[in-house]
Amino acid sequence: MALTAAQKKAIADANALKAKLEAQVAALEKQQAETAAKQAAAKKAAQEDELAAKKAAREADLAAKAAARRADTAPAGSSTPTAGAGTGSASGLAAKGSKIFQMLGGVLYFDGEPFTGTDGGKTYNNGVPGALPVTAATLTNSLSGGSATPGPTLAKDVFKQTLAIYFGQAEAAKPWMDELYNLSAPLYKSGATMDEALNMALMQGRTNPKLADFTNRFKGVFALQDAKVGGKAVNVPTIAEYYNAEAGMGSVLRQAGLGDIATQDYLGDVIGRGLSVTDVGNYINNIYTEIQNLPSDIKSLVTKNYPSVDNVSLAKSILTGDKGFAKLQQDLTTFEIQAASQRQGLGTYDAVTGQYGGIKETTARDLVGRGYNFNTANQALGQVAIEAPRYQMLTELSNKAAVNTNSAQEEVIDALMGKNAAQQRKLNKQVELEAGRFSGKSGVGTLASSRRAQSF
Repeated sequence: MALTAAQKKAIADANALKAKLEAQVAALEKQQAETAAKQAAAKKAAQEDELAAKKAAREADLAAKAAARRADTAPAGSSTPTAGAGTGSASGLAAKGSKIFQMLGGVLYFDGEPFTGTDGGKTYNNGVPGALPVTAATLTNSLSGGSATPGPTLAKDVFKQTLAIYFGQAEAAKPWMDELYNLSAPLYKSGATMDEALNMALMQGRTNPKLADFTNRFKGVFALQDAKVGGKAVNVPTIAEYYNAEAGMGSVLRQAGLGDIATQDYLGDVIGRGLSVTDVGNYINNIYTEIQNLPSDIKSLVTKNYPSVDNVSLAKSILTGDKGFAKLQQDLTTFEIQAASQRQGLGTYDAVTGQYGGIKETTARDLVGRGYNFNTANQALGQVAIEAPRYQMLTELSNKAAVNTNSAQEEVIDALMGKNAAQQRKLNKQVELEAGRFSGKSGVGTLASSRRAQSF
């Protein structure tokens, strides 16, 4: 049966949510790419500045040496300016390994290189005062939980905000979210998408007690993973697919008045059986709802075949029982036909309950195999209820012995509903014998016999 408009909308909303999450991750990746490009440009500029400074230092050094030579050969009392004095030249740059700060030409150096970081309450980027840029390096450092390079915690915030959509803000604030972050971050840093990182973290954290809330939330994934490892041909959903399926199933159950079982815990069991949203729709709309819509007398007889005391228990026995959809549907039709036979007064009468026992389950299943459903069987069994007593009487007259009522009914069912030619000939023979017994009597009797013969 096709999904309802509400069910389709729920699935569409879940897909829209997934698209929104993917867009958030794409935006973050774009930002990382842009900041990485800016960082590369800044690094290149810093390298060029460093080369220029070194070149200036070499030139200043050569100039100083030339000045020293001139001073050695200059007449006594003459003066020569000192290279770099008062000019802001980099000629005084300390050698690498000195571990000292120097301000030369408006650029702060540390250990012989332009300084990036904070010193004296001021922030420097490649020796120039100013805020540190948001770069791919600082973002991935934040994702990995590191602190060697100063930077904002934007990536972690996005991570938690994304997961809050799955779990809610209250859950996202719990300690297990940080544990999940610690597992996901290195995967994300290595190139995995947010979705891929979460899926891999889910598998890695299966036995991590700190992630019990997370792994229990997606227990259906582990059930299917185990089934697949065991050789069963099942699909193991991603977290996003799991979330979408859960939302769709919840909509189906609420539409059927079963909101009490539209919970994450119960739907985890349903998903763990390998059922899809379409499967749940079929189970609920074609089995559960059909039972609910049966005439009250038939419903009371049919539900005796299910281990249920209320609608919720009935739905659970259908969704998470051991039987597949086809078997459940066949069983339901079998029980309906048995109930129809009880309604028509077939089977052994129970004086205590005031009900007829109906036909055997094997007979009802045979009728299901022949294409009968409740409506068609109910009509045909009404005809059986009319013809079976007469057939039983005629047979007893012919055989001069009692005939079991249930056996007579089964034979008439076989003839009329099973289209058994041999059984039909047997019934016709009894009618012919009856006609022979009444031959020579009043025309009324002959006519009555003739009409009974035609009914077979």
